[in-house]
Amino acid sequence: MFFTGVRNATLFKWTVGGFPVTEEHSKKTTHPIFVLAITSYGPEVCPCSRKNWYDKDDRRYIRGGACTSTKHIIRDTTYLVEEHRFSIPRGVCYEEGFKEDFTNIEHRDYLPLYCMGVVKDDDIKG
Repeated sequence: MFFTGVRNATLFKWTVGGFPVTEEHSKKTTHPIFVLAITSYGPEVCPCSRKNWYDKDDRRYIRGGACTSTKHIIRDTTYLVEEHRFSIPRGVCYEEGFKEDFTNIEHRDYLPLYCMGVVKDDDIKG
C-alpha cells in the first residue's frame, strides 16, 4: 500500500534520524510511505522519494504512471528508501496526537495522511 502526507519531521523521528530534514521544511513538507510487509508488530514501511538517493543502481522504485488498486495514478517515478524502513505499532493511529504527529496538520495547505491503494507487483521495479 502507498500512503501520502507523512511529515518529514515524523519520518526523521521514526527512522531515528536516518531520514534527513531541515528545520525549515520539517513541518511544511511531506513524503509518501510504502508498506513493505505486515508483521505481528504492525506494518513495516519505508519512506519514498522522487530522488534516487545516492544514485543506487539497485534501488527499487514504483514506476511513474502506475495505477493503484483504487485507480489513483502515481504520477512520478517514486523510489523506495528501504534503508530507512521502520515499523508502525498496531493501534498507533488511535492514539492521541497521531494526526498531529504523522501529518502536516500545521501547514496552511493541510493534507491528511491518505491511502492511495495497493501498488501492483509489476509496477515495482529494481
